[in-house]
Amino acid sequence: MTKIAFYLGNRSVAEVDFSTPELGNPGVGGTQFLFMTLPHYLQEWSERSGRDFEFLLLTNEISKLPSGTAAKSVSTDEDAIELATAWEADFLVFRPLEDDFSSGRAQLYMRSGLKLIGWAHNAYSRELLSLYGSMDEYKAHVCVCHEQLDALLDEPIYGKSTFIFNGFESADATPLPIEERSGKDVVYIGSLIPSKGFHLLAEAWPRVVEEIPDAKLRVIGSGKVYDRSASLGRWGIAQADYEERFMAFLTDSAGKVLPSVEFLGLLGTEKFVFMRKAAVGVINPTGLTENCPGSALEFQACGVPVVSAAKGGLWDTVDDGKTGLLVRGGVAVSQALIKLLKSEQLRCELGGNATVFVAEKFNYDSVCAAWG
Repeated sequence: MTKIAFYLGNRSVAEVDFSTPELGNPGVGGTQFLFMTLPHYLQEWSERSGRDFEFLLLTNEISKLPSGTAAKSVSTDEDAIELATAWEADFLVFRPLEDDFSSGRAQLYMRSGLKLIGWAHNAYSRELLSLYGSMDEYKAHVCVCHEQLDALLDEPIYGKSTFIFNGFESADATPLPIEERSGKDVVYIGSLIPSKGFHLLAEAWPRVVEEIPDAKLRVIGSGKVYDRSASLGRWGIAQADYEERFMAFLTDSAGKVLPSVEFLGLLGTEKFVFMRKAAVGVINPTGLTENCPGSALEFQACGVPVVSAAKGGLWDTVDDGKTGLLVRGGVAVSQALIKLLKSEQLRCELGGNATVFVAEKFNYDSVCAAWG
């Protein structure tokens, strides 16, 4: 029996219900969602395939996890290490953080005596990569896309590195017949923070409306995606300074939101009502911080072409020119949106390709087998 513990705190989203992962992400960051649900998928896969694995999730709030998830509540890194050790875990999977060295967290893990696997949903500095690459206890560095792995080619940690795509499943993410979709709705989904690039879409939007006056922008997300306690600005959308940055493009001279724009706020799986009807889906037009963005998979599973940045993990999660359009810069974003909104034939072609692309490349049987 190989025993593998996963550890990530979920205190900042403690009220979120993760119990039905088969319906999709309930409106949190992809890393949070995946850590809370992958042990469930791995355990099911292990039992179904006759593999001798056992999985344990260590996190803060354990009352709203998928059925059958073996879990124990912890408050700190020290608690996680103690429980993983007591459980006699063969490996502890955790999320590296950029300040692990300065905070002493890396040293804590080094002294733990556990075999460590870093599930690297983010990019890291050379200093942190060198630190973990030099640790005998750090056995594997698991990237979530091929592009992320390639970026490590010149780093010592490359010899310990691999990539495994994030899995995707959602019973609600299915295509609607073309006659039931809007031909004018552009839907954005994501956290409304600078690194997720909504400001580029906001800047592009007036150019889209000038060309297509009846186009509609629906925005799913908030500044509270990763932390439900975050403070927001006067529109209640994002932190005040970031709100001011993008709302300058989406309000009239009186400060009222343009008629072509609707902010839907944080949504759980009810987001699929809007995503399935969309003509085009937009995620992070800057591409920053994106390695295997689940929102790109959600749109494509719904048969909706994606517009995003030609950068990083988007190359792995969107097949440029076949399931969506990857571009660089705000002007190119507006051009891509206009091109898709003007061509139902192109939307249908890309959307049809997209559903097959997601089903073949990101299914959980393949993902779990890669972890196994």
